Amino acid sequence: MRKRKMAAWLLALALLASLLPAEVCLAVNQDVLDARDGVVRVFNIVDEEEGLASTGTGFAVGAPGEPVHYFITNHHVVDGRSSDYVYLVLEDLTQSDSIYPVQVVYESAAPDLAILYSETGITERTPLPLLSASSLEVTQEVYALGFPGVSDNQNDDPNLPSSIGDITVTSGTVTRQEMVNDGVYCVQIDAVVNNGNSGGPLVTENGCVVGVNTFIALNSDDHTRADGTNYSQYIDYVIEILESNDLPYIQGEAPNGGGGDGQPEPATEAPDGQDPGEEEAPESKPEKDPEKDEDEDKDEDSQLGVIVAAVVAVVAVAAAAVVFLRKRKGPAGGARNQGGGQRGGQPGPQPGVGPQPGPGPRPGGMGAGAQAAAAWAVAITGVSGPLAGQRIEVPDTVRVGRDPSRCQLIFPEGSPGVSSLHCELRFQGGCLYLTDLGSTYGTFRNGMRLPQNQPVALQAGDRFYLGDPSNAFQVG
Repeated sequence: MRKRKMAAWLLALALLASLLPAEVCLAVNQDVLDARDGVVRVFNIVDEEEGLASTGTGFAVGAPGEPVHYFITNHHVVDGRSSDYVYLVLEDLTQSDSIYPVQVVYESAAPDLAILYSETGITERTPLPLLSASSLEVTQEVYALGFPGVSDNQNDDPNLPSSIGDITVTSGTVTRQEMVNDGVYCVQIDAVVNNGNSGGPLVTENGCVVGVNTFIALNSDDHTRADGTNYSQYIDYVIEILESNDLPYIQGEAPNGGGGDGQPEPATEAPDGQDPGEEEAPESKPEKDPEKDEDEDKDEDSQLGVIVAAVVAVVAVAAAAVVFLRKRKGPAGGARNQGGGQRGGQPGPQPGVGPQPGPGPRPGGMGAGAQAAAAWAVAITGVSGPLAGQRIEVPDTVRVGRDPSRCQLIFPEGSPGVSSLHCELRFQGGCLYLTDLGSTYGTFRNGMRLPQNQPVALQAGDRFYLGDPSNAFQVG
């Protein structure tokens, strides 16, 4: 009798033990799964004639509940693009209605960041909350989201499936909370990342983005990877760029509740204040090469057609041949970011690219219309270019460009990047506004390109330039 009872107990325990793993397997992290709703594949045509392309990952930022216009990725993901556009792929390369042309409206080599702008508000993705990397602790669990090329290579579908269900999620821990590489602050993680992960988000267990997955470490032979040693740039750089350009984002909360009041809210006010996959400010038209004809336009439909038609030729390169994870070797091996950067101190963005403003000739100036205007309210100062050194007072409205018949602030003919009618400064309600009037090469505020025909408020100390950094002004 006792033997029968003992056998029954053992059988019950065995059955209970067999159920435990099943229960564990059923436990999923819903916040991390939901974070996939903000992730996109970034598709960059490098050589249209040769059918060469590369892919990386990006993620959405913006106000909650609104269509998304802005996406974050790495600069190296979109570097070397052969056209004015790169593309976001939401399903796969055969479905043209899921492919969105986007402009690179901000780019920086160090930190290795780019901001992409879609004129069309995208509702198929949702913005992710952002949380300072300073909230992280060593051994904290984190997750890397993206489209690694090794996964693409194993898939029978050659068209780069890019839906939310196709996103790869790898988990790991923070192995080093702070590491500075070429002046850029990074988080060291052991979560697996591979080619194609670049630009994707590193998220906490409650789905807040704390970093941008950027590069892996290599051993001293510059060939083999140092397993479990991967790097994600601080999301703080992205936060600073967004805040300095008055772009909304959702403030995240630390998993233990220490990062806020528990209610993510859009942040719209600015404070005082590399290589798993594959770049400056928003505008409704593509930015064009200043050497091209000013009136030349590109047909977006034809650009999408190029993608769909070149799928077969492109995929082999995108998924296999283009290697983005490796950085140039340092003196003792390992990975290094390309380009310079801010060293020491707190992390801060390096807005814009190209030459820094410098002194220049001083022809041109205010036209008769502005000279005769009444109440002057604020002033801008030329930092570089034809109007360098000039302090120019702004009345109610001043239009800027090369055409004396339509502009009051006149640039000489041949000024690089300046359109005949380029932009407008308007002082209204105690605030100075800057509006791009459909210029060919764009108007940039604090390194970020402005959307066309949308007034943007300027603050004292802000810098803006017309088409080229050599045509720069500062407010005040």
